Amino acid sequence: MKITNIVIELLLASFTVAHTDFIKDGNRAELFEIMDHEVPDFRITIPQNEFNQMKSEINASNGFFKRQWDWGNQWGNNGGNQWGNNGGNPWGNNGGNPWGNNGGNPWGGDIWGGMGGGGGFLTQKENYKTKNATMVVNINGGQQSFDKVTFSIGGSSSRSYARQAFNLKIRGKNDLYGRKQFRIRSDAREATYLRSKLACDIHNRLGIPSIAANYISLYVNNEYWGFYVLMDAPKPTWAEIEYGDKDTTHIYKCKAGGINLQSSTSATQCENENEDVTDHSDWTNFLSSLDRANSMREAESFFDVDQFLYEMAYEYLTGSWDHFLNTGHNFAMYKMPQNYGGKWTMIEYDYDADFGQDVCAIEFAGSIKSDKDYPSWSFDDWSTKKSHVLDICIKNDRSRFNQIMKKFVEEAFNPEILFPRIDELKDFIRPYVQKDKTPGANGKKPGMLNEKVNNDYTMAQWEANSEFTNIGPSSSSSGYGLKFWILLRYRKVCTDFKLNCNPEYMDLNYYYDIDRAVEGHINTQFNMFGFGFGQQQDNSPKTTQSQPPKPRTTRTTTRRTTTTTRKPVVTSSNDCVVASMGYACCSPNNTEVYFQDENGDWGVENNDWCGITKASAAQCWSDKLGFPCCSGCIDTVYTDNDGKWGVQNNDWCGIPTNC
Repeated sequence: MKITNIVIELLLASFTVAHTDFIKDGNRAELFEIMDHEVPDFRITIPQNEFNQMKSEINASNGFFKRQWDWGNQWGNNGGNQWGNNGGNPWGNNGGNPWGNNGGNPWGGDIWGGMGGGGGFLTQKENYKTKNATMVVNINGGQQSFDKVTFSIGGSSSRSYARQAFNLKIRGKNDLYGRKQFRIRSDAREATYLRSKLACDIHNRLGIPSIAANYISLYVNNEYWGFYVLMDAPKPTWAEIEYGDKDTTHIYKCKAGGINLQSSTSATQCENENEDVTDHSDWTNFLSSLDRANSMREAESFFDVDQFLYEMAYEYLTGSWDHFLNTGHNFAMYKMPQNYGGKWTMIEYDYDADFGQDVCAIEFAGSIKSDKDYPSWSFDDWSTKKSHVLDICIKNDRSRFNQIMKKFVEEAFNPEILFPRIDELKDFIRPYVQKDKTPGANGKKPGMLNEKVNNDYTMAQWEANSEFTNIGPSSSSSGYGLKFWILLRYRKVCTDFKLNCNPEYMDLNYYYDIDRAVEGHINTQFNMFGFGFGQQQDNSPKTTQSQPPKPRTTRTTTRRTTTTTRKPVVTSSNDCVVASMGYACCSPNNTEVYFQDENGDWGVENNDWCGITKASAAQCWSDKLGFPCCSGCIDTVYTDNDGKWGVQNNDWCGIPTNC
C-alpha cells in the first residue's frame, strides 16, 4: 500500500472511535476515556548521544540468550524451592543433569551464567534508562508538554523481538489527565495488538481494581517508532491518583517468578515500588497471616478475596499461563487505605500472552497433560501448582468462586459481548496497524527497532488471528485465533460450571471462517524464544483447524487425522524442503498455498500434504530467527524443532542443514 493511501486512511480513522458502552463511564482514568476517540502522538526528545546509545542498546540483543536475566534466587540455589538446588529435582543442582550446575555443560558458564550456583537462573542487567527526556503529547485537540520525563527500554521477553517495549514516567507535579507512569508495549509476541487492550477492558468493565489501556503513536527525536499499546502501571503515583494514597509504602511488585503468596517464596521476592522503604514488616505480616489462615473467612479480614477470585477466573478463562496460577509473577499486591477497606488486593499486568497465545508454556510453568487441546482443559487442569491461598479460597470450597465465575461469564467473558468489542477495536486501529506493516522509503517497517531480529506478523495474520484463525509463524510462537479461543473456552466453562449460556455459540455448527493461507498449528512443545524446554517432541503440526460446514458451497481442504511414521524421501537440491520429512513434493503446477511454517509453503495433493518450497543444497535457517549461521559443520550443542544449534563467538549459531 502506498504511503499516501495510509495517510488518507489515518485521516479517515479520526472519524472512527473505539468509544463504546462496553466500559461504564468513570471506571477508568480520564486519559483512557479520551483515548477512546483518538490515537494521540507521544513525542519524546532525548539528547542525541543518549538517543544513539538507546538505539545501540536495543540492537545489542539479538535474542533471548544474548540477554542477561535474573528471575530471582528462587530459580537458583534455593533448597526449599522446587526450581532450586535440589539434587533429586530435574531443574536443580544435579551434576548429571543438563539443567544443573555442571561446569562442562552448555547451560553453565557464559551462556546461562551457572544455574545451580545460587546466583539465580539467568541474570538480567538493567535496561537502558534516561532521566533527561522531555515529552509533548498531542491529545484532545491540544498539546501538553512535560520537561521532566524518565524514558527507558522496558519489558523482559520483549527484548528478544524486533518491536520493543518502553517505560515512561512524568516527574514533578504535572500529570497527563491523572496519570504519571506508563508501560508502552508493542506486544510483539502476538499478532493482534488486541490481547492486552481486551484484558484491561474486561477488568474495567467489571469495575474491579486494575490498570487500563489504549493506543498511541510513538515518536522519539522526531523519528516514528511505531504504534503501541499504552497502559498505566500499579505504582505509587497510580495509588495516589486512584486512592489518594500519597507516597504509599504498600505496593509490592511480584515479578520474579515462582511466587505463591506464601512466606517461603514471597517475602523477599516481591519488591516494594517505593525505593525509600526499608521496613517490610507489613508485607511479611500479611504473608504470615495468609499462611496461618485456615479458611477463606479468616483470610477475608485482611485480604481482598473477591478480587483474587476474579483474577483466578480471568486467568482460567483467557488461558493465562504468565500470572499467578502458573509462573507466579506479573502481578502487584497493594494494601489499600483504611477508607477503602485496608485490605491487600491483587492487581495483574502484562497480558500479551493471554487468550491462547503461546499457551503450551503452561507445561513449563505448571500443568502437564497428554491432551494438548488446551481450551478443553478444566480449571483443575489449569491450576495444579500447590498454593495455600488457592486451597482456602477455591479448592476447599468452590461455592463463592463458582458465583464469581458465573458473574464474570455473564457480564464480560462471552462471545455476545466480546465479539462486537473486538470488531470495533479492529476498525479503530486498522489504519495504524497497516502503517506499522508498510515499509518506508528506507525499505524498513516502522517500529522494527531491533535490526538483528526480522520476524514480524503480516497484515493478513493480524486480520486472521484477531478472528478465528490460529497462527504459528515459528516454532517459538503460536496463538489461537482470538475469537476462536473465546468461543472454545466459553463452551467449556459453560459446561463445567453448568451455566445457562447462549445456544447460538454453544451450537457446534456455529460457523466461523478460517484463513487457510495464514493458518498455523498450535505448538504443543514449550519453546522459550526458539529453544525447547522440553516436553514431548512436536511431530504433528500439519493439521488444520476443524470448521463447521458453511451454509453455501466453499473450498475446503482435507484434514490429516492420522499420524504415520514416514521414511525420508530421496531428495536432491532441487526437491522440496519437506521431502526429508517424508512428505511428497507438490506437482510443479500445484502452487496454491494452504499452510506456512518454518519449513516453507505447504499444498494439498492426493488428500495429503505436499511441499511447495524448494530445498537448497545447504540452507542456513537461523538468520530468520535472529541468530548467525555457524561457519561450518561444528559440534551440535542443542537440537529443537528449528534445527541443530552450535556455539561460536560466545553466541548461538545455526548449523547448516547439509551437515
